[in-house]
Amino acid sequence: MLNIRNIILAAAALTLLWFGVPNFLAAVWMATGEPVYRDISAGKQLASTEIETLIESREQAVMLTNSAKAMTDLGAAYVALEANPENLNKALASLRSGIELAPMNAFAWQRLAGLAGFVPGNEIEALNAWRTARSLAEYDTFLFYDRIRVGTLVYRVMEPDDREALLADIERAYRQNRSALRAYARNANLLEWLKFLLRDEEKTKFLTP
Repeated sequence: MLNIRNIILAAAALTLLWFGVPNFLAAVWMATGEPVYRDISAGKQLASTEIETLIESREQAVMLTNSAKAMTDLGAAYVALEANPENLNKALASLRSGIELAPMNAFAWQRLAGLAGFVPGNEIEALNAWRTARSLAEYDTFLFYDRIRVGTLVYRVMEPDDREALLADIERAYRQNRSALRAYARNANLLEWLKFLLRDEEKTKFLTP
């Protein structure tokens, strides 16, 4: 009886080691690149060596375990390094893989929408990703303004219902804090878009610099 228990305990320990060690090492790699990822997310200009550190940390984490965050982080890192066709395709592939692992992650869908909308020929994928991100997190204030920005990228291929949804987002943002919306739109070069979509004399006057 004692031998059977020892065998069971040994098997359990080996199982924990088998699954635990890769996850632990992946977490260490993720932590290594996290400061760089935060800087990229904040829009800071970084040296290529810093971005390469982030890429290495995420690639190592992906090799050790299926991490949706590592894959979606790679999408941002590849583009930050250099927005050439090769890196854009790598970024799209990473984002798609991350979404396969975490299909309810609205942030990943939003990031895919923004990147696909930027790459010619991917407008329909971008629109579908935009729709998904909106359905998953319609009232998430963290994604709200960026969803408006991405909506302008895919406006040309939108259906009437999509355009109504985009307008509803802009109207709500205007009602909630029109000064914050104007500041964001000015920084993102969206003022003319907002005036075009709102088509309101009073709002146009407010949004005109």
